Amino acid sequence: MDFAEKLYLFSDSNPNAKINNFTHHRNVRIQLKVFVQERLPCLILACNQFKTVLDQSGSGPIIENFFSDNFFSRRRLQSCDLLKEKYFKTGDKNYLDMFYKLRNEIPLNRPIKIY
Repeated sequence: MDFAEKLYLFSDSNPNAKINNFTHHRNVRIQLKVFVQERLPCLILACNQFKTVLDQSGSGPIIENFFSDNFFSRRRLQSCDLLKEKYFKTGDKNYLDMFYKLRNEIPLNRPIKIY
C-alpha cells in the first residue's frame, strides 16, 4: 500500500511524467499508470513468500458488485479460472479461446468502467 500510495502521489503531482501518458488498450485510451497499478499485486507476491488458499467450496465470497451470486455465475467463473490455469500450464491457445468465449457468457451486474 505504501508503494501504491507513493506511485499515486508521484503521478498526481507530476502531470507530465511518462506514467501519465495515454496508450490504447482494446480501443480505449488508458493511462500507463493503470497498467503499473494493476501489476502491483504480482510484484508484491513475486518479491515475498505468501501462502494462498483458494476457496474451492463454491460458497466463498464473490464480487457481487459485478457478478450475480448464483450458481450460473459461480460455475462459469470457476471454469474461467480452470481454463486460465490450463492455458498457463500448456500454452495451448484453445484454452485461451474457450476462456474468452465463456467469459462473455457471464452477465455483469453493472458495466466495468475503464479510465
